Amino acid sequence: MTEKSLFNQFIRQVFSGDTQAGNLAAVEVCSSRVVFENESLMQKRAAENRLPISAFIFKESSHTELGYHIRWFSPETEVILCGHGALAAADVIISELNTDINLSQCSFLNKLITVKSISNSSYTLDLAPVELIASRLLSDLAEVIANHICLDAMTKYEVVVDNLAQLDKAKQTDKLNGYLIVPLATKEAVVNFDFDEKRFSELTQQALIVTYQAANNNEIFFRYFSPQYGAKEDSATGSAAPVIAEFWQFEYGVKYTCVQLSLSGGIYQVIRNTNKVSVIAKVG
Repeated sequence: MTEKSLFNQFIRQVFSGDTQAGNLAAVEVCSSRVVFENESLMQKRAAENRLPISAFIFKESSHTELGYHIRWFSPETEVILCGHGALAAADVIISELNTDINLSQCSFLNKLITVKSISNSSYTLDLAPVELIASRLLSDLAEVIANHICLDAMTKYEVVVDNLAQLDKAKQTDKLNGYLIVPLATKEAVVNFDFDEKRFSELTQQALIVTYQAANNNEIFFRYFSPQYGAKEDSATGSAAPVIAEFWQFEYGVKYTCVQLSLSGGIYQVIRNTNKVSVIAKVG
């Protein structure tokens, strides 16, 4: 049996908008549980795909309705959680693999994630809320983040001061490989943000989110970096939504727009509730 016959591949584009290209994902339907559990084979396949993420899914015959298992791999390593990879896989399951027109929701049983179709190309992804704690940035890590702020705005002293003051408001999840979120003083500061990815990766396994809340409070701008796991910046990132919603304390039941200011850009809407954070996005 050839490697190609072990997988059935689909390609999806997630988090696109009027001016945002979103992010690509490969969805690989595994032919058996043995294939789904073969980490080295899936990693090889993901490297060959050369896309930001490859989602591998498998459905056992004992699972009723649209219950699947899922794993995600970047070209370099396995990823714990991937929002755009989950949405891409859900679109394949619901629109390609589904044989019951009455079913419009799928579950990823091993990740406790559900995705529901709400229109031809839009889906709601429900993620677990997160808890954040104040982050006392280690001096070396604070220096890595602050360096570019100082260099980029050297002639604007007040901008430097405003942005550096935001570092004291940084928060993080309690996991060593979780998230660190840092607010910046302006949208422009988010657009222009840069840092030494090699030094950052030496200091922490956390993903870094830099963010700014617009004056109307219902629009959030952000960028997402995780150089330890492959590419320095992720162009469109759904897994950031619960962190952003908790950090900015979204009102329960209110819809917010999150705009990712990467080069290609991404956009989705977020609704925070007591027991879940819902991401509403397009898949094409």
